[in-house]
Order: sequence, then C-alpha cells, then structure tokens
Amino acid sequence: MAKILGFGLGLFFALASSGYAADVLYHGSFCNPSTPDGQARYNQWGVSNLLPFLPLSVNCGGVLPFSAISTIDQVEVFVYDRDPFQDVSCTLRTVALDGTETTTSTRSSSGSGVDGQFLIFNPVPQGDTRATTINLQCTIPGLTLLGFSHVTTYRVITAP
Repeated sequence: MAKILGFGLGLFFALASSGYAADVLYHGSFCNPSTPDGQARYNQWGVSNLLPFLPLSVNCGGVLPFSAISTIDQVEVFVYDRDPFQDVSCTLRTVALDGTETTTSTRSSSGSGVDGQFLIFNPVPQGDTRATTINLQCTIPGLTLLGFSHVTTYRVITAP
C-alpha cells in the first residue's frame, strides 16, 4: 500500500509541476537576408555571404514553444569566420508578446580561421521575461581568400 501511495504522490507531483524547459536547434537556412537579394547562399553550412568585401545582414527566427512561465536561459549561435579583418557579429533581442524589447546583447567571433566558434548569449532579465521570443540579427563578412563566413546553427534554451 505504501508503494502505491508513494507512486501515486510521485505521479501527482510530476503532473502537477508547472516547470517546462525546451531546447530547440535551428539551421542557419532559417535566416533571411535584410540586405540585397542574391548575396546570401544557403547549404548544409547554413547561410553564408557570396559577395567579397560587402557584409551580409540576416534576421534569424524560429518557433519557440509557448509557455507563460518559462524564460529564455541561453542562446548559442555557431558561426564560421573566414575574414581576417571583420568578425561575424550577432545581436540578440528578447521580445515580449507586445513587441517590446526586453533584453539586447551583441556577441562577435574572435578572429578568423577554419574552425567554427560559438557565440553564447545569456539574456539578463529586465523585468518579467516570461513569454518572450527572440530576434537574432547577424552580420556576416564577405567572401575572402580563406572562404565563406557562415551562420550555421542557432539554439534556444528555455528554463522554467
């Protein structure tokens, strides 16, 4: 009887808990150019910049599971920076249901090379950040002798 009662209470608390966390990974092909058409290239490496010397600006979105109790805990953007003079730069904004910006932060790659890099954001809540979504805007340097710079993936992690 004690085992049944314990199991029943455990099941009750598991179902009654209001915590919900999500971890969603998006491909860079979800990023849309905000600079002239024909400059963005899409493939398994995400989105890259076809033109030399001119930076490409992209807006990256995605569908987050709606939960009025969870907050965006971390956003990770995986990039390749092949330009020795300009960094891949991303600005993350968390946005409330009414469109109000709740946090803003910018991260940039640290130098160029063949290896990819993570740009990691940990939004610091400014007031109530429950039920927010993201606006991620990245600037990708132009094509160089080292190759294409890319935004390959981005990941959004929420916490209850």
